[in-house]
Amino acid sequence: MNSIFSVLLLLIASTLYASSAYSDGTTGMTSRTIEIVEDSLVYRSKRFSLPDDARRLEYATLYCKGTVKIIANNDTVRVPYDKTTSGEFVVNYDDKTNVVVELFYESDPLLTLQNACDFDRQDLRYIPPFTYDSANHPRLIALRERYKLDEIAGNGNEISRILNLMHWVHNNVKHDGSMAMLESKDAMSLLEEVKHGRRGLDCRGLATILNECYLSLGYKSRIVSCLPKDTNDREYHVVNTVYSRRWQKWMMVDATHDAYFMDRNGVLMSIGEVRERLIHGRSIALNPEANWNRTSSTESGNYLNFYLAKNLYRFVCTVHSGFGTEQRGVGKTIEYVRLNPPDYYYQKPDRFESFDGRSGTKFVSYRTNNDCMFWQLP
Repeated sequence: MNSIFSVLLLLIASTLYASSAYSDGTTGMTSRTIEIVEDSLVYRSKRFSLPDDARRLEYATLYCKGTVKIIANNDTVRVPYDKTTSGEFVVNYDDKTNVVVELFYESDPLLTLQNACDFDRQDLRYIPPFTYDSANHPRLIALRERYKLDEIAGNGNEISRILNLMHWVHNNVKHDGSMAMLESKDAMSLLEEVKHGRRGLDCRGLATILNECYLSLGYKSRIVSCLPKDTNDREYHVVNTVYSRRWQKWMMVDATHDAYFMDRNGVLMSIGEVRERLIHGRSIALNPEANWNRTSSTESGNYLNFYLAKNLYRFVCTVHSGFGTEQRGVGKTIEYVRLNPPDYYYQKPDRFESFDGRSGTKFVSYRTNNDCMFWQLP
């Protein structure tokens, strides 16, 4: 078989280089790219841009078992692995240039989370108040009526209605992590795309649909990006936090895995509560029907102790939650708040802006270490 890869086994431990759309990192001048696709607990794809003088790329897998596919120059190699496997893969770009890709298993991400500094409730840096579209918003009314969301939610209590909406999104929209969000980031457009043959949406797409379904029925909800400590790690997760008037608290729901978490009394837990319990080793009950695309059960140990532990280090959400909140457009400004532990690398500036010239959209971000301000009740 003619391949641009040769394989050598050895033990390695290091870090990786990448750029992140939702991180505070920076990207330098590059000329070569390698894509690594991982198929394990979830689909994980990373595209690495390497500086001209780079001769080595180090890739850490967080999962105990799976398959890694390395793509460069239109050639591909597939590597099955477990946590004892390490490997060197030599990528030949031309007769004079080789780049070595090192694969290794990374230490338990739960330890990184447990070693994070506590959030600082004395941090009083300004962040805007969070706002929510009313259920009377014309586009939310149209969404509610078109998809008969009142019927889908059912006639049960508040919690059953909230969960029924999550189940409906999960069962009707396939998750595909390789399918990036569309430019039209609203529930109506996304559901139409799926209806007309789009094979699936990433976790942000599912969370966007569920968020607007909740808002259309009067439930305050946000889309929350859950991110790792490593700014070079482009894999993160997006879920919803929905407010329960009955319990007067936020509750975490994950449409990708049809998942929610409960305490010993059966009360649904918030994102912050799940994070705290992971840090302190306290019990967390995952609903037994949690699954991925109705093809495989979501196993509590890997999902909590690896996937979520890695991605519950820091959080980002929009200041306003409404119809098409993240839809870009000329003259539009989208504001975000970033909740970081005090030991996270990037703490300043308190407020910063960026601009997307292609869409004409301005982005404004605020940083805080204060979890109470970030999770303020509606």
